[in-house]
Amino acid sequence: MRQSMSRVGRCIDNGPMEGFWGILKSEMYYLKKFTSRDDLISAIEHYLDFYNNKRYQQRLKCMTPMEFHRAAARKIPPCCAAGWNFHAKCFRFFSLST
Repeated sequence: MRQSMSRVGRCIDNGPMEGFWGILKSEMYYLKKFTSRDDLISAIEHYLDFYNNKRYQQRLKCMTPMEFHRAAARKIPPCCAAGWNFHAKCFRFFSLST
């Protein structure tokens, strides 16, 4: 069974992906002129690596998406994974996720 990007009648599901494409275009696509399809594909691949592994994001507690993902996989609260002091909010997050 093939899944679509969003559920029928739930256009809000597209919001995160639309936001990502806007970031990709403003930070990479609009800044270059591509002479071939292969150049564009290579630039997108490099940008995806940059975005996932090197681009720190404030909404992810100043971690990259992969750092945030690894912290979640280890069930470590994001604020603790980022080196912040352990506090009540972290304790609550950790208690709920175990």
